[in-house]
Amino acid sequence: MESKYKSIEFWSYIATYSTGFWLAMVRLIDPFYIDRVKAKLYECFGIILNSPTKGMKAKPLNSYLAQSLNSELINIILQAITKFSEPDYQDIQAAE
Repeated sequence: MESKYKSIEFWSYIATYSTGFWLAMVRLIDPFYIDRVKAKLYECFGIILNSPTKGMKAKPLNSYLAQSLNSELINIILQAITKFSEPDYQDIQAAE
């Protein structure tokens, strides 16, 4: 019985401890972090690169995603307020 759970425990450890590796690999694909790594590498040799102020390399991609999700959340909230307040507005107009 113990041998059956031993393999589950093994794969559980692999999944848990490899998470940091996969997150680092995903971050290295992001143009912002590629630019930062390249700048730090050049700084080791005394070359200072200017940081971009606009474009994809200026901010991490997750900031664009967060802005998009915030916009969608605001849109959903406003649609819900409009939808659920409409019957009350019609009742108020009918009462006048």
